[in-house]
Amino acid sequence: MFLESIKHELERLYEIRVPLALEDFLFTDRSAVSRLAAAPPADAQEALFLVEDLDGDGCAVGLFVDEAVVRRLDDDDPRDALHDGNLADFCIAVEGVSHFVYVAWRAHHDRPVTQLELEMQAEVDKFAASTMLLGRQRAGDVPADLSARLFKEVRFLDGLAPERRERYERANDYAGRFCEGLERRYTKVGEGAGMTRELRRFYRLDQRRKIQHIETAH
Repeated sequence: MFLESIKHELERLYEIRVPLALEDFLFTDRSAVSRLAAAPPADAQEALFLVEDLDGDGCAVGLFVDEAVVRRLDDDDPRDALHDGNLADFCIAVEGVSHFVYVAWRAHHDRPVTQLELEMQAEVDKFAASTMLLGRQRAGDVPADLSARLFKEVRFLDGLAPERRERYERANDYAGRFCEGLERRYTKVGEGAGMTRELRRFYRLDQRRKIQHIETAH
């Protein structure tokens, strides 16, 4: 399953393990999502749901990725070739899987996570996953404008509540600055090992230290 392969890629990249089968938590039919919470907006193509148990001892988790996105990725598998035609769907899938993996990993280590931190890490993961896949497919020749395409050419859903839109904009800005730095220092000079080390360190920081790292180093 393609989404499961993204999970494994993130686990390998960050040297973590999330002992959960993604398919056990995945919803692709919007009507099925109602068992966890209200359905996502009509134009939302991925969403992570966390619903607290009635006894307060835990929460139910569900990952929604629209079935049309899953179908297109099956028909035009980015593992064969990541290109302009499937990049957007690939990023949607990575974002959803990133949310799932990050929440599960932080919960396993009994560490909290904020919504801004979750969105920021997902944006970073889109860049990291795209860079790794393109690097393998193109013998290390990653497009020089990849970060600009991912972070500058962005459109947010219409009708977002102001605080939610602001959170997405901040996550995009912070992640964009971080990834532009990675691109400048590592991908443009073919230093993949250095980028991997920095990504792993960043992954383990909390929100405050992530932002501090970006603002002081980038």
